[in-house]
Amino acid sequence: MGPFNEQDENNQLSFSERIGLLGAVLVAIGDALALASVAAAIDEDRQSNQEQTQQIENLQKQIDELKNEISKGQGLPDAETK
Repeated sequence: MGPFNEQDENNQLSFSERIGLLGAVLVAIGDALALASVAAAIDEDRQSNQEQTQQIENLQKQIDELKNEISKGQGLPDAETK
């Protein structure tokens, strides 16, 4: 049989190599979780910015409507009618 079929001590990982491999796998998993966290934070920030932009647009629309009412003389109640 060939050298690849033999169970040789040199082909088995030592305890320290196993621990090192496990550590590398855990680091890779941790990096993937960190990347997912950053992606989620960016998405949340983008959504928050869109909501703020919408609120600012709504406020600007209300300001413009109030300006139009004031310029027409309809925005302020008459002091004599109270």
